[in-house]
Amino acid sequence: MKNSISPLPNLPQLAQAISKSNNETLRELFKGKINGNFLIKIKSEVLNKLGAEVFEYYPISFDNSRIITGNDETPEYDICKIIVGVNRHHSIFLSGVEICRNQKNIKYQEQIIIEVIEKIQLRQLGSTFFRKNQMFLGDEFLYFLFHMNFLS
Repeated sequence: MKNSISPLPNLPQLAQAISKSNNETLRELFKGKINGNFLIKIKSEVLNKLGAEVFEYYPISFDNSRIITGNDETPEYDICKIIVGVNRHHSIFLSGVEICRNQKNIKYQEQIIIEVIEKIQLRQLGSTFFRKNQMFLGDEFLYFLFHMNFLS
């Protein structure tokens, strides 16, 4: 009789496949609001720069009810919401060509990364009400305008 236990999966390949799947889902969720490749690039850079510090701002909890109901904030999704908000804040009055040019600009990318990390570090100071309930649907940048003007 053959052994019915399958060998352990290749963990690096499994992690890469999960990451690729997550990135595709994020591209789809934010389609129409931001260029998907730009979003994923900035998200990856933010996570790389934060490293293990990300767990200070997004504590891992294994509460089954939150996981199963989907009421748990995942770091990647929240970071992408912040990226979209910051990018829209900077591009609200720009044409599509100017937005595209900005997203390809290395200095602009670095500026976005710095601002997103700043927002992540300040997110616990923001009211849960404003993070969870948008005042105007579809306009994430309004939260950042209000929040940052209030703190200034």
